[in-house]
Amino acid sequence: MSRRGWSWAGLLLLHAMLFAGAWLLPNDATVQFRSDLDLKPSLPSLLGSEGELTVLARSEGEWRRARLRLFCRGPALFCVDEPLRFFPLGTDSLGRDRLSRIARGGLISLTIATGATALSLGIGLLTGLLAALGNSWLGAALTLIVDVGRSLPWLLLVLALRAQRPLQMAAWESVAFLILILGLGGWFSTSRLVRMRALQALAEPWAEAARGLGLSRVRIGLTHVSPHLRPVLVAQGLALVPAFVLAETSLSFLGLGIADPLVSWGSLLAELRYRDVILSRQGAAFVLLPLLLVNLAYLWTAKSSRSTH
Repeated sequence: MSRRGWSWAGLLLLHAMLFAGAWLLPNDATVQFRSDLDLKPSLPSLLGSEGELTVLARSEGEWRRARLRLFCRGPALFCVDEPLRFFPLGTDSLGRDRLSRIARGGLISLTIATGATALSLGIGLLTGLLAALGNSWLGAALTLIVDVGRSLPWLLLVLALRAQRPLQMAAWESVAFLILILGLGGWFSTSRLVRMRALQALAEPWAEAARGLGLSRVRIGLTHVSPHLRPVLVAQGLALVPAFVLAETSLSFLGLGIADPLVSWGSLLAELRYRDVILSRQGAAFVLLPLLLVNLAYLWTAKSSRSTH
């Protein structure tokens, strides 16, 4: 398998792990265990007398040694015998399992980023083709809009769009609205690149020959130019997803993102605003690991894809 194939396989595997973890962990991300507040991470520690893997689990506010079983009913990736509960990364101040919340937060953050990327690519493709194939006045107007949009600080533009809605929104309404504002704030670069690539293709000899055969500019663009835009859209998609993940994280960190009871990586990172939380709740910092892995995976895939074109 080529380097490009390995990079795409790794990216898909990372997504599969995050999505599987959101649904196959034993503890629900929203359930509060009132007797297990602010627990520290409790990773598997030793082998029992019969060679089984054992962990420290909780029952009625006390620590007990328990056997860790894999691929349990439910289904669940791992579990311990009831009524014991196992929290690999500990719990937060409300007694919610941190590992389940990180996995569920990744599902929400990547869903928002993927939806916003699809919206941004769609708008950028449409406006870029219109600017390249349309009349001169239409192309000039769309180019002016793109230049103005690119000149604005992107995060400030997203914040301005977010300010048009009330601070408190329903949970899934906040998800849809974040997809909308991120997509509307991130299509300018895609539109510019699509327009440039389309104009380059229209200047090729085969495009001149097609016009000589009587084909309209629009038909040439939709039939023959569109396939040349795929590398541009792939590269932009690989760049936009991690950018939107960080944007959603920033908004949620500021309290302007996902509404309760949903959770995202940004709302989990909001716990790290205070020094005492970092020192006393070691499990809170584990959310940085999947956030870093996602960004590195997209960077590696984008670099591998770019080297093949």
